[in-house]
Amino acid sequence: MTVRGPNDTHRVLVTGRTGSGKSQFSIAMLSQANFHQMPWIFIDYKGEPLFEEIMEANPSIKRIKVTDNPPKKPGLYYLNPKPVVDDEAIDAFLWKIYHQGYCGLLIDEGYCLPQARKNCFDVLCVQGRTKHIPMIYLYQRSNWMSRFAVAQSDFRAFFEQDDTRDQIIAKSFIRPCVLPDGSTIDTLSPLPDYYCLWYDVGKGKTALLRPAPAREAIIETFNRRLMRHNKRALV
Repeated sequence: MTVRGPNDTHRVLVTGRTGSGKSQFSIAMLSQANFHQMPWIFIDYKGEPLFEEIMEANPSIKRIKVTDNPPKKPGLYYLNPKPVVDDEAIDAFLWKIYHQGYCGLLIDEGYCLPQARKNCFDVLCVQGRTKHIPMIYLYQRSNWMSRFAVAQSDFRAFFEQDDTRDQIIAKSFIRPCVLPDGSTIDTLSPLPDYYCLWYDVGKGKTALLRPAPAREAIIETFNRRLMRHNKRALV
């Protein structure tokens, strides 16, 4: 089975318990994103140690504030908002991205986003494709997710969950994976460490993906691609 990955208009939902591998998997996806063509912003509510390492090695990754205007230049940007305290500011920031377009988002701890009835995140889920706002958003719990985050996602990655309620909810939006021997694995099945079920909504097919590359390999990919991007920007 050929496994597709996201392009520059897709929305990717990633869910799994703490320590299941979802953050490393998502940052590995970001390492392959088109940040040489448009800005990509990592909205990181928790403070991800792996990305801190990546930023230490790459000073070209710019830290921005929720009160800033969204970047327009291609490259990688890092935003570390505070839950609840920054709700109004982060929603205003996302509305600016909505009007600007052509900006990618990786959002860790998606449940920390503003939960108001007409929040911008839900609008981005619905309309982001036409505005070229690709998104990767992470949730620890399946029952914490915005319904728009599920319904509008083009790909859904399910990592190990230890709560049966979350497993059952995820089963409603991720089809079972059919293995070569005809057996199946679904969200109620035990998964090997750091593996995930990868559901391609467009194809209606689910694959079992191996763990993301090692941290060192991910960092090296960022280093190589950012160095190439920075050299081009100087020309």
